[in-house]
Amino acid sequence: MTAPSTRFAPRPTGTGSRMDRQTLRAGSVVSFEYDAPASFDRPSTWRSELCEVLVAFGGLERPDDVVVVAGELVSNGVEHGGGVERLHVSGSPDHVLVEVRDRRASMGAPHPLAAHADRGRGLEIVNRLADSWGWRPEPGEAAGKTVWARFATAPEDGA
Repeated sequence: MTAPSTRFAPRPTGTGSRMDRQTLRAGSVVSFEYDAPASFDRPSTWRSELCEVLVAFGGLERPDDVVVVAGELVSNGVEHGGGVERLHVSGSPDHVLVEVRDRRASMGAPHPLAAHADRGRGLEIVNRLADSWGWRPEPGEAAGKTVWARFATAPEDGA
């Protein structure tokens, strides 16, 4: 796996998954790409970094929803997908896209839940919070799939 990266337009001065705090506060992020650190054993680190990126990005009315959905997709990848290969979040003027690649090439079938079950609602949360979501198998020797969720950004004033 490659080193974590964060790319902005304009580009921040920081490297890796750490962002230049001055750039983030400027609110001048036009588009971004965020790759979480390879280790998912400290989710609070990537969640707080991602939240900073989303707030700096602006135009997104629901940054917390994006972080929650990213967490649900990572959790599903760890528990049901054989482990997570990558968490990638990108933003453009019209949407934010969360992508989680795991090691299982197929999506499990939904199963009925007991009324008081305390687990098994992750994809229902994704379905309710994201504007759209789905999955695609990944080609090549490294079989797996990418589960994605899309969030529309807020329209410009006067649009």
